[in-house]
Amino acid sequence: AQGLGSGLTFSSLFQGLSNRHVVGTWYNSIKIDKSGAYLTLDGFTIKPDLVPQILIEMQKEPVFDGRIFNQFKIDRVDEKKLSFHIETGLQATDDTDKDTTKEGDKE
Repeated sequence: AQGLGSGLTFSSLFQGLSNRHVVGTWYNSIKIDKSGAYLTLDGFTIKPDLVPQILIEMQKEPVFDGRIFNQFKIDRVDEKKLSFHIETGLQATDDTDKDTTKEGDKE
């Protein structure tokens, strides 16, 4: 199995997702960076209350211990179907991760 950072493997992450699959949801995209720190899940459901259940189930899986999910979004696709986006890991976005210390403020 191909390795990721911290002793993880791609197969262990996919196995964790499989172990904690929430019936009534399906993924159309799973992205994992080479370190394993950044994970994005995109999918669909017809029951909006199932999406938070995905996070609850993932907390029970050891491979996801310590993982912080920093984005959680649900959108209505049509009358019946909802899309969801769940994201974890560190990724610089906008100015949030940039050093904003002024040159004169540094010691």
